Amino acid sequence: MDKHQYWYGSAVKALVLSLTAMLSTPALAADIKPGLWQITQSMDSEQLPEQLKREKTLAQCVSAEDAADMTLAMRKRWQQLDCTEMSIERDGDAIVTSAQCQRGERLLSLSGKVTIHDSTHYSSTMQTSGDATLTTYQEARWVAAQCPHGEQ
Repeated sequence: MDKHQYWYGSAVKALVLSLTAMLSTPALAADIKPGLWQITQSMDSEQLPEQLKREKTLAQCVSAEDAADMTLAMRKRWQQLDCTEMSIERDGDAIVTSAQCQRGERLLSLSGKVTIHDSTHYSSTMQTSGDATLTTYQEARWVAAQCPHGEQ
């Protein structure tokens, strides 16, 4: 892998992890239980090294604040990441999102869909496009009402 591919992969991975947390928490908080969630995530791209394609499990805490206004919470987080041209739309049990985000000198286009299966289960797919396309898949399940160590 050349230096350009490594840099691009690292930059995209960092942005995707940040945006994945945004898709997971505020977009769903009014429709799912607040508390601790277990998220199983995988990523796929032609330029992504095999070790980054492996499935991983993350813990995510959904706070009451994020649950209060899901659209506002997502918009605030995307603005913190220099994202513009944001679109967040609800269609039944699906939330469809898109944005453009500046990452260094690169402008990345994002599009995602979150499907709420019930109050304890959701799934999402997000595509990030720049020099290459990266697709992130998630399955999330509610674990507990309380987050560890008082996290919110």
